[in-house]
Amino acid sequence: MHRYLLLMLALVLFGCPDGDSGGLLPDDDDAATDDDDATDDDDATDDDDATDDDDATDDDDDVVPDDDDVVPDDDDIAPDDDDIAPDDDDVATDDDDVATDDDDVAPDDDDTAPDDDDTVSDDNDTAPDDDDDVPDPTVLEATTYCLDWSTVTFDEPTNLVTALSFAGIAIEDYPLLVNPTSVDTTLDQIEMLVAQANISSCSQNLAEPTVDLTSAGPGTYVSPTFSVGPADFTITTTSAVVNIFGLSFTGDFTLPDGGQITDSTLSGEMDVTAFASFCGVLGWTCSPCPGFPAQTCVDLTVSGAVWTDNGLGPLTP
Repeated sequence: MHRYLLLMLALVLFGCPDGDSGGLLPDDDDAATDDDDATDDDDATDDDDATDDDDATDDDDDVVPDDDDVVPDDDDIAPDDDDIAPDDDDVATDDDDVATDDDDVAPDDDDTAPDDDDTVSDDNDTAPDDDDDVPDPTVLEATTYCLDWSTVTFDEPTNLVTALSFAGIAIEDYPLLVNPTSVDTTLDQIEMLVAQANISSCSQNLAEPTVDLTSAGPGTYVSPTFSVGPADFTITTTSAVVNIFGLSFTGDFTLPDGGQITDSTLSGEMDVTAFASFCGVLGWTCSPCPGFPAQTCVDLTVSGAVWTDNGLGPLTP
């Protein structure tokens, strides 16, 4: 009897367990911020430790950017696409889903579909359609380009054509020829020859030397733009020999086939010893030629030159 009375007294003093204080019922109807049920994250704040979604509902209702539910919806704010849906629904530029759709904004075509849907000029799909905008290196290496002097602007010296005409030289009668001999799109390098054409034609004058513009080292090539030189070059006319020291050459291959070179420039030091006494009259800034101080040179810069495939294949070295 005494034991029974003591048991009843303990129940009166301490009470029985109910839903407001324990974690046995699935409704968490207490006021503590501990979310101690197993249904929905219904604590008084957002989650008592603010680091994990500790209910069993697929709603990712914590504030941590970790998408810790099992629903394929990537409903966190982190740029990581951590769901299993093939939709790349993050904000990162990495197409990290498994679909063949390259749905990121990076220029890298990282899907497996044969569509080359990036913006890089590299044709990195598997379709036989060459849908990039890089000229085929083997085509460039098999092409000789002929300069159209009528497209050239003589930036310096501005009155060179007039001066040459007084010496009996019509520059347009002496086209130049260039031929890429090696085009490496992996190393971004190019090698190139330059030669003189026969008078008033675009066929190579085999009596004149062919010069390697990249003899000192390969030029640079990032499609469509290249830069080669410097190298010394000579234009032989019927009335005079015109030496150009340190000739450099830049331009753009036309896309997609490389049929022309446009927006090109030529620069160097031009030997004008024959006009040395007229430098002041002509308004030229003359100086000793590099390596030949007894000769007189003037800075040569031309721009806007257009070169066209002569259809005769590569130059003869």
